[in-house]
Amino acid sequence: MLVRFELERKALARLFRVDFVGVSGQTCGSRFEVHGPTVETFFDLDAARARLDQVSGLGSPAAA
Repeated sequence: MLVRFELERKALARLFRVDFVGVSGQTCGSRFEVHGPTVETFFDLDAARARLDQVSGLGSPAAA
C-alpha cells in the first residue's frame, strides 16, 4: 500500500512523502515527490526541497 503525506506547499508546487507500507503495517521504504508542472521523484529530502523551491520560483536554476 502507498501512503502519501503532503509536507510542504509553495505557490502551485507541492512536496509529498510517499511511504510503502507492507502487509504487516511496517513502512518498507519512502520516497519524495515534487508535484509542479510535472511529478518528479527523489529519494533525498534535501534534493526534493531544493527542487520544490525551483519549481515554485523561489530558488535559482543554477542550484540544480
